[in-house]
Amino acid sequence: MSLPESRLYRETLAAAMAFHARKLWLEYENNECAAVVVPGEEHPMLASIMGQGGEEFGLLLIRGPAAGGSLLRILGRDMRENDAPDDAAFMGFSMDRYGEIPPPGRSFLAKAAFAGRGRDLAPFFLAKDANRDPRRVTADEVRKCLYALKGILKARDAGLLTPPAFDAGRDTLTLVLSGDPLDPEVKTEYRRIGVQPAVPVASLSDARGDLKGLPRIPGRWLVGFPFLPVSIANDDRTVRLVLILDEPSELILVASPVQGGLSEAVDRVYQALRGENTQKQSGIPAEVLIASQDLFQAIAPVLDSLGARCRYEPRLPLLDSALRDFIEHLADGEAEPDDTDEDEEAVPAPDDLEGWKRCDASLYQRAQARIAEVAKTPDHALVQFFGSAEAASGSLNDPEDRLPSMAFFEWFWLDYRAPGRQRTLAERMLAERLPEPQRILLEARLQATPSIFKVERIERGESLTMLDVLFGGEVVLHDKSLSETAQVDFLFPARVFPAGNFHFGSPLGPPLPTIDADRVLHFLEQQGLKLTRGGTKEKPHLFGHLWSWAAALRASHAHPRMKNTDGDDLCFHTATYAVRHEAQARAALAAHQNVEQDPESGDYVWFRPNDPKTARIPGDTVTLGRLSFAGDELLLEVNSARRLKKARGWLDKVPGIEFKSVLTRTLKELREAGVPPDDRLDREEVEMTPELAARVRAMMHAHYMRWLDMPLPMFGGKTPREMCRTADGKKRVARYIRTIPKPVSSTGPEIEVPRKEMLDALGLSEDD
Repeated sequence: MSLPESRLYRETLAAAMAFHARKLWLEYENNECAAVVVPGEEHPMLASIMGQGGEEFGLLLIRGPAAGGSLLRILGRDMRENDAPDDAAFMGFSMDRYGEIPPPGRSFLAKAAFAGRGRDLAPFFLAKDANRDPRRVTADEVRKCLYALKGILKARDAGLLTPPAFDAGRDTLTLVLSGDPLDPEVKTEYRRIGVQPAVPVASLSDARGDLKGLPRIPGRWLVGFPFLPVSIANDDRTVRLVLILDEPSELILVASPVQGGLSEAVDRVYQALRGENTQKQSGIPAEVLIASQDLFQAIAPVLDSLGARCRYEPRLPLLDSALRDFIEHLADGEAEPDDTDEDEEAVPAPDDLEGWKRCDASLYQRAQARIAEVAKTPDHALVQFFGSAEAASGSLNDPEDRLPSMAFFEWFWLDYRAPGRQRTLAERMLAERLPEPQRILLEARLQATPSIFKVERIERGESLTMLDVLFGGEVVLHDKSLSETAQVDFLFPARVFPAGNFHFGSPLGPPLPTIDADRVLHFLEQQGLKLTRGGTKEKPHLFGHLWSWAAALRASHAHPRMKNTDGDDLCFHTATYAVRHEAQARAALAAHQNVEQDPESGDYVWFRPNDPKTARIPGDTVTLGRLSFAGDELLLEVNSARRLKKARGWLDKVPGIEFKSVLTRTLKELREAGVPPDDRLDREEVEMTPELAARVRAMMHAHYMRWLDMPLPMFGGKTPREMCRTADGKKRVARYIRTIPKPVSSTGPEIEVPRKEMLDALGLSEDD
């Protein structure tokens, strides 16, 4: 059956998704491979179900007359070595996030009409020929993959897929597929799968002769054979680098790109021994460490026979550092595109906000284009910024929230430094030809100190006034989008940098409620962040750990257990008493030592005096309930069953009233109903006169100033004034004062926190 190309790709996409959903990696190990014979493929393919290691889920179809040898080298590869054997030929797919799939894989998905978002899982189809660069799959290969996917699942469901671990010395279970690729016929038989030698031993043995006469030299050589991320026009052969270092001097002896595979690399190592190296010195070093397993297996017997101690060591930091420098040198040597308009871009006038915005957008696009050159974001970079792979996945999993990916991008661009001495992308960009306004903005970004900013005021659609919580001072941030969505008194971990007469910002962490400021700072210190200018510049990635911390905090607050001051679960009770003699009842309430009448509303408040030893304010009390006369009834309102029981203990004895009933409402019921505990009470709001507003402001001002001398649990029982006896204490108190949120009331007057007066009273400044 011949399928139209559009349907072929759609059916193969659906088959790959179904294959992944079956989770066959839970049943089969990597080496439990069956051979698959499909129409049009000359040799049986070895099918390896991937995913047993918890990553790279998918199907690998190893091709060619020596598929068995390729499989053994892939399975036998030391997992610490980054590069896989280059002589293997294969096709297949792995599951990746759509946004991380490079262009060759996107081509398949486009033809399959995949309609997903950046974080959605999708199959990444790829093919590779022996000693060639990976490439996109052809339509014929897609058809063969469809055969294999459908056939393997059909064999599994029929109980036919029972392969043992692959063994080159015995026949292999083989699925012979034919007929309709959407529902292939499956027959089983056993066949011998070809295996070729791992290295061309015969040609290597000839090398011993002309190396025997070389002198022995001291020291140790480090030898690598990595892939190079370069391509040559009209030549799809993979490019690898023979890299040899003299460890004692750290000098590069050989850095030679090759395209002839392993045999050419072996010849290049022997040439270096004969003196074809940067030092022009011939000889056999005392010790040789080789980072490539294939190269080690090829030359170790020869070097051992010549008296050199030879060892396979897949991770050699000095070699890795030299490789990064070499790759950077290649990148720096590439000519920049000739973009006359961009190079002649003029620096905007200081008051040209739109001009600076355009320049910043151009710089941002340039950085995005450079990052797009990386096929896949390094996993360790995600872990470094978000704290763990799970935290990274959870933070980036919401396609509607772009802020985590924006924050990661800003950090990855400006701060991420791969292990070793590699420069950041921003540093590499500064070494290139940048338009002058972009250079100004990039340097400003790099000089900015990462901090936490509190939103003080907002001009919707224009700007935000931000207070630097860690280091003091206010700055106006010109960010239209943020000014339309931000809230006053929220915290934002960010960099804020100048652009002409304005300031722009780049995010580092999630928006956080100001009330959590002390816990936020404590968490960051626990992660190892020093709350100094040098400390936040050294480890800005720790702000990224706040994404998972904030998510956990939100989860814990999703259904909080609400309690009153006595520790009782909140449950609202309204007890109704019939009033027989109101004057007699009012007199009894007025005589009660723990009941007083509210002069504004006329209601009665039932209270308990606080313990003088623990009270923050002398004479402070705790309100336990409220009593109000409504017609011929007296209503008692309390917020727990225990308080109701205690109130009835004395209220039932009050003359002139008689208990009738009690209405109970849980907090959940109140939220769902959206009504007060007793909707029969039609209490009028108190009119906020100028005199009353002045009294409220004076009371709040006195409260804030009195706070400076209150013993506080958050400070270990010390007062803020006592905390200021040490330098660290001063910083902590100043940070806390900067994060005190402005009191908000729908009916009360606007109140400003007297931050400057509080700091002045403690001998602190805005910059402490």
